[in-house]
Amino acid sequence: MADLTCAATRRAASSCVSTEGAVAEVRVEQAALDSGVVMAFARYGRLLRMAYDPDDITEADALVMLREQGALAGAVHVVHRTTA
Repeated sequence: MADLTCAATRRAASSCVSTEGAVAEVRVEQAALDSGVVMAFARYGRLLRMAYDPDDITEADALVMLREQGALAGAVHVVHRTTA
């Protein structure tokens, strides 16, 4: 079960970030998300899974949103995944 699950829109960043423990790995996926949702993520301990909609936002912008919300603390390893 996820320690934390959040989604962000282009206009309003999510405010549900947990600061417990540093994230060690970020798994990045491209996905068609609901209208108005540009990025969603879930934390599982030291693993953070993040999906972004490439029709609305770039991967770099999605990672910046995570950093600004405090979801990325310390050094992280980014792993890219593709969705079918």
